[in-house]
Amino acid sequence: MDNNGYYGAPQYAQQPQLRDGGLVRAQNEQVVWQYPVAPGYYVTFFVESAMAVYRKTCLSQFEPPTIQKFNLVQDQQQQKPQENDAMARLAALEDAVRKLTAQGGKDDASGTE
Repeated sequence: MDNNGYYGAPQYAQQPQLRDGGLVRAQNEQVVWQYPVAPGYYVTFFVESAMAVYRKTCLSQFEPPTIQKFNLVQDQQQQKPQENDAMARLAALEDAVRKLTAQGGKDDASGTE
């Protein structure tokens, strides 16, 4: 309790502000483990042989750094260029018009309106 009889607000430890240490291209995971990171910084690593991105964070000089691994996954569904999509739509429209005109000719020949 403070002087006026009320409890003060709880005191929480401030999380340190992390600063970006940049992007490093590494040959393998061992380089990530050996790379020094200053307290209060994080460094992002791209390891092409593992197709992964690592983030090494050092919060303070009294704690060991932490490493997070993010696997890169290639999207198997290929996106077609918009130009090809427009051409496909145009071809489908032309097909539909041909079918409608072919049906219209048959209806006219039968004498029905």
